[in-house]
Amino acid sequence: MKNIYLFGLIYISCLYHHPAYAQQEMRDSLLNLLNQPKLAVNEKTAILHQLVIYANDEKEAEKYARQALNLAQKNSLEKDEAFALENLGDVYMNQNRFTKAEGFYQQALRLYYKFNDLTRVGHTLNGLGLVHFHQSNYDKAREYFEKALAEFKKAEDQEGLADTYKFLGNVNYYQGNYETALDQYLEALSINEKGDNLVLVQELINNIGTVYKKLENPEKARLYFNRSLAMSQEMQNEIGVAQVLTNIGALYDDEGNYQAALKSYRQALLIFEKEDKKDEIAIILNNIGEVYTKLGEYEKALEYHSRSLRIKKEIKNNKGLAASFNSIGKLHFSKGDLDQALIYYKNGLRIASEIGAKDFAKESYKGLAETYEAQQNFKQAFKFYKLYAELKDSLDLNSGTLSDVLSKYGTDKGELQLKLSQKEYQLKNQERKAQIYGAILLGLLIIAIILIGGLSYRLIQNKKKMKNLDTQKDLENIKL
Repeated sequence: MKNIYLFGLIYISCLYHHPAYAQQEMRDSLLNLLNQPKLAVNEKTAILHQLVIYANDEKEAEKYARQALNLAQKNSLEKDEAFALENLGDVYMNQNRFTKAEGFYQQALRLYYKFNDLTRVGHTLNGLGLVHFHQSNYDKAREYFEKALAEFKKAEDQEGLADTYKFLGNVNYYQGNYETALDQYLEALSINEKGDNLVLVQELINNIGTVYKKLENPEKARLYFNRSLAMSQEMQNEIGVAQVLTNIGALYDDEGNYQAALKSYRQALLIFEKEDKKDEIAIILNNIGEVYTKLGEYEKALEYHSRSLRIKKEIKNNKGLAASFNSIGKLHFSKGDLDQALIYYKNGLRIASEIGAKDFAKESYKGLAETYEAQQNFKQAFKFYKLYAELKDSLDLNSGTLSDVLSKYGTDKGELQLKLSQKEYQLKNQERKAQIYGAILLGLLIIAIILIGGLSYRLIQNKKKMKNLDTQKDLENIKL
């Protein structure tokens, strides 16, 4: 089964959403400030927290977060300690080191509750939700996201609410609850209309496209994917570009345009390999394997599927394993190796059932029904066709229900964003770039004020010390 991409699965996406020129400029400036002499401890931790955001990669981000944590703990700076712990949770989650990530998030959460910092409690709960989401523990993920939603409502944090609705939409998408997923994506988009977060708009436009693809509406899906791709390119978000290219490749695959699908997948694969994104690489390899199966190039297909399977086992991606087992089952069925096809489809069904991934279970049922039919085992074929039909009917969103969801918001908010004129979009993007530079300058100004304030305080203290020593006729012992 092909995988398509939802955005909002990696929490510290800020590592990638800053344009390269802005990120490098900010990072260099922060490093220069960090190397200034006689910095106070709280000044150092403030700079290190910012360096985590602007680090070149996750390994560097981990280094700065560790340094901030050590400084905060040695100097009893509990708020800085909590922030460093949360940052380490983000870093380890991006490295698929989920047990470590969960441990750091839980430590941060205890401190944030102590301070009654509702916004940071919400963000940390979302981090815990994503830890479980990535391990396909969807019910546990939903529990954390709903807790986060309650905290953001209390804090009246609109951006936090929009992000959390997006995460809940992703959970419902993978559990096959497409009506609820679409509702939550539109809710997030509706909230974001009050702000100007183009990154979130781009992510939600992509995710709404994935719902339309599942509903077998390729025209609307392509409309959303193309706009999401254009926005990713404008924002110089390479990972975003690669993820949307994956989705566009899946559309080409569905249409039987296999060469165009391979071209999109390979373009995406180059970006993911450059960034060493293992989860994404595994998805692309599986999708390429599916194309080669349809082209009858079974050896190539098996090579790609095997590579994908190894990575998914390594990073413990159960959702991905279910997709791969179904895809390899389809490969063996196409080759006429029916016994092997049954083994792989059954493995896919077992994992899909364990994690509650209804869409993957549906594909397993269909594959098992077709394979038993080919073996002339009509009793088993009928059993699995019936299971497939029942599950498919439960997952399908009829046009009336879809209209109800869209009318709740007056119109399809995603399409409203797509209807922005190109000139208006360019103006918004220019404003965003100006905001990035403004944020950089403001950040540098704030840090400079902190440094100047700290330096002025030390100068005043030195002057007081000198005055006392002058009274004692001991000026010769002063050491500045």
